[in-house]
Amino acid sequence: MISIIVPVYNAEHTLGKCVDSILSQTYSHFELLLVDDGSKDKSGAICDTYAMKDSRVRVFHKPNGGVSSARNFAIDNISEGEGYLTFIDSDDYVDCNYLLHLVKAFGRNIDLVVGGYQSFGASRFVQYYEAKCYEYAELNKCFGKHIAEMPFTAPWGKLFRTYVIQEHHIRFDTRMKCAEDACFNKEYLCYVRGVALIPYTDYFYYSVNNSEKYGADGENCVYDALQTIRKYEQLTTIHAFDYQHATRAIINIHSGRFYIYQLGKSFSLLGFKEFCTTYDTLSPYLHLLENNGGRGQKIYNTLVMHRYFALAFVFVRLLASIKVIFK
Repeated sequence: MISIIVPVYNAEHTLGKCVDSILSQTYSHFELLLVDDGSKDKSGAICDTYAMKDSRVRVFHKPNGGVSSARNFAIDNISEGEGYLTFIDSDDYVDCNYLLHLVKAFGRNIDLVVGGYQSFGASRFVQYYEAKCYEYAELNKCFGKHIAEMPFTAPWGKLFRTYVIQEHHIRFDTRMKCAEDACFNKEYLCYVRGVALIPYTDYFYYSVNNSEKYGADGENCVYDALQTIRKYEQLTTIHAFDYQHATRAIINIHSGRFYIYQLGKSFSLLGFKEFCTTYDTLSPYLHLLENNGGRGQKIYNTLVMHRYFALAFVFVRLLASIKVIFK
């Protein structure tokens, strides 16, 4: 049986389409775990309505603890330990053959099946894979080529073996605010015997502007960045592959989050110590910063990369003040 985990928080406008797409699957041997993570809208009631209509739907209501907490709660309440597991987000939806295509690709020594996806919303993109099975000895090639791609960092769009997760007690890090799903995946990949890619884009992912989601203080940025890098390092000790391109992406993502956080501050010297501490901790990786974003962020990245922290701090706080004046 396949266990489908959907964390739910204030998703009343998208939840119906998501759940309807799941209940319409051509592969019907599944349980759907809806975890209402303390929603303040009608999401909880919507979940209960589906549970009354379909016995495959199981609903849990819990105090708000974040998406990682909700996913972990569901993992702890899976009915069968020998089946399969997939995650779907409550603002996404899937094609009617999503589960069928995933489960058919499983073989004796395949412990993870990964499909492509189509994004909608803030951006439109299609990730497509040619059908390919990587045996254990070839996993370094698989990871070296695909490890930083969205299907290998996000929790959705793939099928896990439940017993691997339970046996090694793999869970989402509830302290992380960003990339907790990538860390979950990397830990799982440490225990797989083989990976299958399938040529279907059955998952429809709702894309939002990252700047709306991921601005964070220095402590969170450092913790998230270093935890993610450590998971890559752990995996590469088992399957040697070059992950510098992934590390580059990690550092740019989390430095960008800290930049967004700084733009929300007024011009003041308060926070300068945190600023320096953040980039001192990340200093081994600052050479990987790129000139991404708008003109302001490019200047900011250049200053940080060359360790002109005081100038970078003053510059971003001036930008924040200008933003407030002309808002």
